[in-house]
Amino acid sequence: MAEEVVSNAMLPPEMMAKSEESGQPARYELHVHNLSYQPSKRMLNRDEINSWINWARMGWLLPSLKEEKMDNFHESFLYRVNFTAHGGELTGVFGSRHERRELVSLLCGRQRSGLFDGNIALSGPDLAESHYYYDYVAYVQTKNLYIPGLTYYDMLRYSVELRLRGKPGSTWRQQVDDRTEEIISIMNLQKCRNRKIEEYPDLRGEVGSDLRRLSIALEIAGLPPVIVIEDPTTGFDPAVAVSILSCLQTLAARGHIVICSFGRPSTPELEMLDRVVLMSVGFTIFSSSPKQLQPYFCSPAMGYELKQGVELVDFMLDISTGTERPTTQRTADLPVIMQEKFEGSEYSESVIVPPIAVSAFSWEFFFLLGYAHFDSLPHIWSRLVTVIKRAFMTKFKDVDAIRTGLGGATVLAIIVGYLQLNTGTQNKYAMNLIQLTYPQTANVCALLFFSTIFSWAFPFLNAHVICQKLQLYRYERQSGICTTFAFAMGSLLSEVPFNIVYMWIFATIIFFMADLGQTGPDYVFYVTTVGMNSLVGLGSVFMLSSILRKELIVRDFFLLTVTLACLLSGFPFQLPQIRGYMADASSVNPLRWTFEGLMSWRFHNYEDATTILKTYGFEDFQHNHVYAILGRFIAVSAAINLMFLVRGPNLLRRKPAPVAGQRAHSMSRDSTASVDAMNVPADPEVFRRRSTRQSESVKPILFMRESSVTGRNSKLSINLSQVGEENMDRGPTVLFKELTYVVRDRTPFSKKKNVVLNRVSGLFDWGKLSMILGGAQSGKSSLLHVLAGDIAVGSYLHGRITFNGRELNPQQPAWQRCGFVTSQNDHLRDLTVRQNIEFAMKLRMYNRLGFAVLQENVAKTAEILNLVELMDRKAKTLNPGEMKRLAIAEEMVHGPKLLLMDEPLTGVSQYEASVMMMCFREMVNQDRTVVASVHQPSAEIFKLFDTVLLLSHGRAVYFGPVSNAANFFVLSPFGYDLSNYTNPADFLADIAGGFISDSKGDFIEAPLLENYYLQSENFNRLRLRFGDNNTNHVPEVNPMAKYGRAPAARDSDMEGSNMASSNASIEIAVGEFAGDDRGTGSGAPFLLPLPLLGWRAVLEDTFKRPSLSMLQLWLFKGQILMHRSLLSLAQRYELVASSVVAHTLLGCLFGWIMGPSSTTAGVYNTTSFFAVGSLFLILFNLIFVFFMYNNHQVFLKEYTRGLYPNFLKWVVLDWPLYTLRFINAILFTVVVWSLTDQPTRSEVQGFAVLSFMFMVWVSSLLTEIVVSLAEDRRSVYLGITSLGFTNFCFSGLFVKAQTLPHWMRPWVPSLSMIRWNMQGVFIDAFQDNARAIPAKVVFTGILNLFGWGGKTMWYCFYMLLANILVYKVVSFWTSGFSAVMRRGGRRLEKD
Repeated sequence: MAEEVVSNAMLPPEMMAKSEESGQPARYELHVHNLSYQPSKRMLNRDEINSWINWARMGWLLPSLKEEKMDNFHESFLYRVNFTAHGGELTGVFGSRHERRELVSLLCGRQRSGLFDGNIALSGPDLAESHYYYDYVAYVQTKNLYIPGLTYYDMLRYSVELRLRGKPGSTWRQQVDDRTEEIISIMNLQKCRNRKIEEYPDLRGEVGSDLRRLSIALEIAGLPPVIVIEDPTTGFDPAVAVSILSCLQTLAARGHIVICSFGRPSTPELEMLDRVVLMSVGFTIFSSSPKQLQPYFCSPAMGYELKQGVELVDFMLDISTGTERPTTQRTADLPVIMQEKFEGSEYSESVIVPPIAVSAFSWEFFFLLGYAHFDSLPHIWSRLVTVIKRAFMTKFKDVDAIRTGLGGATVLAIIVGYLQLNTGTQNKYAMNLIQLTYPQTANVCALLFFSTIFSWAFPFLNAHVICQKLQLYRYERQSGICTTFAFAMGSLLSEVPFNIVYMWIFATIIFFMADLGQTGPDYVFYVTTVGMNSLVGLGSVFMLSSILRKELIVRDFFLLTVTLACLLSGFPFQLPQIRGYMADASSVNPLRWTFEGLMSWRFHNYEDATTILKTYGFEDFQHNHVYAILGRFIAVSAAINLMFLVRGPNLLRRKPAPVAGQRAHSMSRDSTASVDAMNVPADPEVFRRRSTRQSESVKPILFMRESSVTGRNSKLSINLSQVGEENMDRGPTVLFKELTYVVRDRTPFSKKKNVVLNRVSGLFDWGKLSMILGGAQSGKSSLLHVLAGDIAVGSYLHGRITFNGRELNPQQPAWQRCGFVTSQNDHLRDLTVRQNIEFAMKLRMYNRLGFAVLQENVAKTAEILNLVELMDRKAKTLNPGEMKRLAIAEEMVHGPKLLLMDEPLTGVSQYEASVMMMCFREMVNQDRTVVASVHQPSAEIFKLFDTVLLLSHGRAVYFGPVSNAANFFVLSPFGYDLSNYTNPADFLADIAGGFISDSKGDFIEAPLLENYYLQSENFNRLRLRFGDNNTNHVPEVNPMAKYGRAPAARDSDMEGSNMASSNASIEIAVGEFAGDDRGTGSGAPFLLPLPLLGWRAVLEDTFKRPSLSMLQLWLFKGQILMHRSLLSLAQRYELVASSVVAHTLLGCLFGWIMGPSSTTAGVYNTTSFFAVGSLFLILFNLIFVFFMYNNHQVFLKEYTRGLYPNFLKWVVLDWPLYTLRFINAILFTVVVWSLTDQPTRSEVQGFAVLSFMFMVWVSSLLTEIVVSLAEDRRSVYLGITSLGFTNFCFSGLFVKAQTLPHWMRPWVPSLSMIRWNMQGVFIDAFQDNARAIPAKVVFTGILNLFGWGGKTMWYCFYMLLANILVYKVVSFWTSGFSAVMRRGGRRLEKD
């Protein structure tokens, strides 16, 4: 029972006796002694993994996996870890990411491969005898796991039901309710208990904090003795992180052992810990109270010195990485030596070695227990019921998924039913006298095949939901609370009914609208067959999701599966006319049997039933047999799913004992023996290879503010004649006064307005490093975008901005005004660092004169940002910090006098931050103006800035020197207390966020803080810089009266403004502007829908008449863009090679399946190939989605900088990709043409190749349009697939043109690019081919059947050309629209 787990029943007798003697409660202790670990085999490095994915899987099957950022795969070791964690204490583990991950995995039993040694014991050896291992250790991973649609309370209650043992009944349910309320109280979830979890929640701020605390609550629902949490506060503001740790402190105070891993916590977080475990390259170099950190490391034995202004957190982490070194040594000690020193010091606590040979965490224990529990039958039943109940509740509460399923099935069925209205009316004959099917018969065959393929593929629309459920299942399976059988039953009973309902609606609508049958048995057979086929598809999506796990990879393999299943289903390729072994292979295809069953059922009463069924290869088949066949497929699919759901074997093994003659495995205090025992080289480079560069280049420059940090002349060589930039000796003084910035909601037709900046004033001077500080959504990024001239469409900007006293010129490109580094790292991933920087420089030139200093500037920029060693590495191989440095290099390579950066220090290591600060100080020392928004700086970084602008909910609450910022609020009437903070930045951020109370216990809101700042001397000095001298006006309303301080004078100009006092004034200003539809300059109307505003802005940009000099500049930059585009595609040699191989193999696949098809019997298959081949050429654009998506993101960035217009991108950038697609089309057509024995006359084959080339060109343009408008890559996949099948639908193969509704016949088929390619190539191949079609009447009959009469092949070719022109124009408008909508920092994509 759970109560037995939490109690002290498992404590050893000596601890119980000691507890009775002292009168204090006995608590658990987790002892880790000489723990070591190494992988069981060498892991692949990044290049080997990329090569394996791109070539072994031919690069096109897994484009999504191929393009994902590869982690740094390297061997991770733990050499000798020793520490003790006590109950009632909050323990923090520090070290590299890999060290923390390996240790946490071993502590929680998640590590399932490799070799380990040492002992981990929980208060003695008795834990190994328990069958309830996972009830003793809880694990919370970094990623939040949740089920969209459920409330916080629902998620937590189901977790408690799964973890709380007991016989189901009223008493047990009461225990579940009590435990749920208890966990809600511990984790402080009262305010959000009834909040519904969204599918894509905001992971920042309050919502992110609530989700993190919910993830912890889900795992501690059983209140186990040991709770291990991986990086609980990563990515949160200091105040939010402290609130999470406060909950964990409450949990630890109850007697639990709480162990948390940390990357780089804030000082308040460190002070909340009771014990710190500091690792360095797999060794424990410190394990004690954080209060002992400074005394120990600054002792004479260690010789370190904590310099003034350095936070203890940074000091500790620098020691662990080797960046910090003792004052008496030139290099840092090896970790093994530092561990020996600590274990011999007075600060070390003796680790109790359990008196057993095999610990509770040994491999024998894992091998015996695996993931299974030996629970009682009632508890197994209660868990099964809980899992099923949760699955049903999740499905019912996911209203969006139900709406999508019902709406999609209904709408699509109505559309298809309307196109095939009454097409199934019963006739006597299916074929005419020349053995051609009637149009109605052909429509019925196509409709039956569409029912087959749609019912099988429909479950794949929910692939993302299924992948998410499987991820949660694996996590719960590792926790021992969800068995494979329970998950399978829950998924079966929740997914199957909904899927059947969707297919019942679809099949019912199709059956009656198309008039497929007249009797009840006909209806039952059709609906049942479609439903069973859908269950086979559901099993397929579960199988692919279980194997591949990631949504986009599942969708990639789904397209491959659809390709093979369709080609071997009997439609569009008739089985008797394909190669015999391919026809035999179709017997394992469920689509073939479903289609055959429906065809046999539909045509068994026709006079020529045998003839038409024989045409498709369906003879001597009773349609009722399809039930048994589909039943077998369902059973096989279920068995395969269970096989992949069952957990694999545990391969974690204890390191074998050494053989005779070798050194005995000893973890004694002898350092040499310890090093040799785990094969640690005695060479100090094992430790110093990753820290020497940091220790030599970072620390000496961190506190150098006045002089050049590099000690050498690194000024970039730029002048007016070379780049066209204004020649200034120093940076501009940026002054902004009463900026009010109101933006429209991103929802297309929403009129909701958000005030992101509210009367913000400030000044950024040259020669000073300025900071914009504030919490999430405080307006930092918006202010930088406004200063850079990047104003969002549909926004309202009021105020004044001057550079050196001059108003901004809206016609001046942004790159000439400043260098602007956004928070997104958009680079051409396949170019090297050198090439990215060089092209960034070239695009900022006016002519070739700048080439004289190109290499010099690139070299100096790389030297300043410490990128010299990375210059020949591709951008996609860089880590986040290196990516950020590359982004800064691209913006500063041309020597801008003003540099604006949006959160450059977020998500980077201390070393990366130090290098960037070195660069910033260098630019400041060259009298430039440098401004950066910072989210959570360390005290060391904070003090390197000169001025700070503090924002709170869009309002300025402080501007002035960094050194006076904290005292400004300490000496204010609010009386804030700084004594609890060692980092002033955390103190200021908490004030701005409203997380800290004043001396009276009140939480001061932003308007009150702003009013105090506006009455201060700091603001008076700023007003003088504005040129305002009136200081005699006193506001009538004094918000500071209750604090007993008289109000200071205030600027009358600001007081007289209608934006002066409150949010109500803001609304007045917006309301006055809302009635204006014209919206000139930076203002914007609020009445027109946002998309219309975007299209209007595109029109204004398009019809600007360029001057002669501008045309010359475009020609110059066009050459640069063409060179870059060619180089980028050439560097992506895996994509080029894989696309060539993929199209060649696709052609071979079509050829092998079809065989020689130039005879009369093969005409239908050849015609089908022209349509299906065109469809797959459209779908094969998915290979290039990541490449095109990356290029489009780079274009959006460069367009907002004003580097080149949309027209230049439209004319130049995509031609290298078009050329590759032409090569692909030529290879595909030539291979199929030769393997199918088609006419080889040059004019016939030449026209076919030309037609397929133009068809591929149209499809590439269609893909460009989708990429420009899609919100994310998932939308691109769905958009291209949907448009491709829509073109296929109206090609003439699926729906015959003469059977369409009268109002659609004249124009709808003309919109299909597949129709024109199919028709033109058919006429080209068969109009003079007497061997295939000996009678002219047959040729005319085929043309009339498909609705192609009266058109020549060149007419079809010209229609393809017209499609190219239309799509090319549309792609120009859509790329311009997406670029315009990107203004102001908006991003349309979610990922």
